[in-house]
Amino acid sequence: RTDAVLITSVHRAKGLEWPHVLMSALAESTFPYEREGKFVDIESERRLFYVGMTRAQELLTLISPEDPSLREALSKGSSRAPSGIEGNSKRASRFLYEADLRNSSILGRAISNQSDYADLPKDNAELYNSYLKLAGSTFRIG
Repeated sequence: RTDAVLITSVHRAKGLEWPHVLMSALAESTFPYEREGKFVDIESERRLFYVGMTRAQELLTLISPEDPSLREALSKGSSRAPSGIEGNSKRASRFLYEADLRNSSILGRAISNQSDYADLPKDNAELYNSYLKLAGSTFRIG
């Protein structure tokens, strides 16, 4: 059915896409998964996070615990998780920091709105240009 909700794991979502993907429980010790105080293969978990995010065609919703450090990092454009975050289930997943959501959002809005790219911050021109190239755009930021 086209008006249904599918609840599945990131593992089972590989190769599939949906207009709207919602990823919940994005907290340390949950994603990346921690068992008995030890993380399972962190690089494998990072790849799974990427798989989950890239299943979204139009809208991606990421749900994490309220984390003032993440809010501050997003406002500053930082993609580094604070020290001491490991294993703290009350903190947002380190993957949310690493995803560079602020710059992704800025460029995503510019692309979807067909807006003037001249308004984009020039300090991240190299990053934006790599995204633009992947999106098939011939426009580049100088």
